[in-house]
Amino acid sequence: MRQSELIRAAYEGKNTLVIKNANVVNVFTDEIVRADVAVYEDVIIGVGSYSGENEIDAGGAYLAPGFIDAHVHIESSMVIPSSFMKVIMPHGTTTVIADPHEIANVAGAAGIRAMYKLTDELPLRVLFMLPSCVPATPFEHSGAKLVAEDMEQFMHKSRILGLGEVMDANSVINCSQEMLDKLRLFDKRPIDGHAPMLEGMGLNAYRVAGAFSDHECSTYEEVKQKLATGMNILLRIGSAANNMDDVLRRIAKEKLPTRNMMFCTDDKHIEDIRREGHINANARMAVAAGIDPIDAIKMASYNAARAYGIRGVGAIAPGYKADMVLLEDLKDFKVKQVISRFGRPYTGEEQIPSPILPPQVFNSVRLPEISKYDLALRCHVSAPVIKMIPHQLVTELVYRDVERDENGCFAVPRSAIFADAMTAYDGVVEEFDCLKKPNAAPKAFVSSRGMSYLDFSGFYFPFTGEANLNDESPACYLPANICHELAHQQGIATEQECNFVGILAAITAESPAYQYSGYLMGYVHLANALYRAAPETWQTLRDSLPDTVRADLRQNSAYWVQFDGLVNTAATKVYDGFLKSNGLTDGVQNYGTVVDLLLAYFDGK
Repeated sequence: MRQSELIRAAYEGKNTLVIKNANVVNVFTDEIVRADVAVYEDVIIGVGSYSGENEIDAGGAYLAPGFIDAHVHIESSMVIPSSFMKVIMPHGTTTVIADPHEIANVAGAAGIRAMYKLTDELPLRVLFMLPSCVPATPFEHSGAKLVAEDMEQFMHKSRILGLGEVMDANSVINCSQEMLDKLRLFDKRPIDGHAPMLEGMGLNAYRVAGAFSDHECSTYEEVKQKLATGMNILLRIGSAANNMDDVLRRIAKEKLPTRNMMFCTDDKHIEDIRREGHINANARMAVAAGIDPIDAIKMASYNAARAYGIRGVGAIAPGYKADMVLLEDLKDFKVKQVISRFGRPYTGEEQIPSPILPPQVFNSVRLPEISKYDLALRCHVSAPVIKMIPHQLVTELVYRDVERDENGCFAVPRSAIFADAMTAYDGVVEEFDCLKKPNAAPKAFVSSRGMSYLDFSGFYFPFTGEANLNDESPACYLPANICHELAHQQGIATEQECNFVGILAAITAESPAYQYSGYLMGYVHLANALYRAAPETWQTLRDSLPDTVRADLRQNSAYWVQFDGLVNTAATKVYDGFLKSNGLTDGVQNYGTVVDLLLAYFDGK
């Protein structure tokens, strides 16, 4: 019934809207023609000379097909689809191809259904690619997991185009059964790729698997290589990825065909869209780079519609959908008027019904309070760091020294050190099953300064079973001291044995900060013994130490020397007597006899 009605309207010139005096961009003939465009309901019925009761005078402005974002994650905008629409449509975007893998990672199939409901009645045409990688890779964790069987329920929906970006290229190349099942399910539909820097036989295998597009190209060479395999290239200008200027200039300079190129944003912040534009910003950059304006418009509309099989979209011609954009020029692509997919001028005041959504999509983020110390790198020398490259998603692996102060001294946060204490014995327990993991967390003593005057770095209080630490002493020794006091907690009485166990626990701990502290403590005891036996050898060894280690040793000496005095001397004498009265005939010197245990242990290794 509707088809015959449209045919009669086209034949008779009956219309519901006429756009008069427009410079119409024809994407089929690469022409710009001065004409009127007649619309009946939501379909273009003719381009020529028309009049009607409802007219818009273009006044010579350029009339182009509504722009298409070929790949976008609406969730990344951090607003709901209707709010997202209100920001992008004033910039001429009338269709988006969305991949809802962000919400699918949280809520699975329920999240996809929610996005479908939220976009059902929008003036913005929202089409979907089903998320292929939830979670992104086999070793990641997320709120949900989607397999091919979960996707089958969506296959009949009219706005589902194909399979979303296959970011797990390794699973494709290695023929993971889960991935193969998804690829087979979408065998006759578009399959988006995601393969940064993939080349050679790996790229060949990826193409054979069915990936027909890629939006991760960051260089002209990568664009050309993937284009040569028959892939559609989605030129991305987002917020984090905004590196297309040089690529577009090379495309223009080398006259590389653009018929299989289109634009996308992937992820672009709302404030950036408001300030810079959306797909019209991509077109603006392309023209500035030297690409023909009509080619830029096709890259912004028709090319994507043709590649993804979106019938009746992306052109101004009889039988095509009436979503269009009026532009002041084909240089800046400033928008004067947008006609939505309903064939009516978009005002931004449209009433959008609010569907009832499932509870799975709400209150999904439940994190404990996070401090900066939770994000600290717990390492002693250097750590691998992902370096961001401005305006690119491609990153660089670099090594950075972790926290040291202005004097080069160890500065791992004490809160981080205490946080790792309960796992400090995991390594040594595997070797010595007579030991056990701590059952009570160590704590900083309330009067650490007083402990410093008494020359104490920590003590074990048997009545509470707690290991108490001097939290004001240099942090480089704190992990090893914690392990020492935790040894007392396990019933080890003698100080040299606690030193030995504490050092072994620290150097076998997972935390690099603990490892460093354990080796530093071991070095101090061994070096003291070496100095007494062979001072020249000691000096040679001391001179070979890294600057950072020597800085920590100097800091430790400087800290304790400030407390030398009568109180310190008296406390040491009293403690020495206490140890002797409890059977340790060498008193405070008992701490140093750990050297024999260390030599015996490592000699056995």
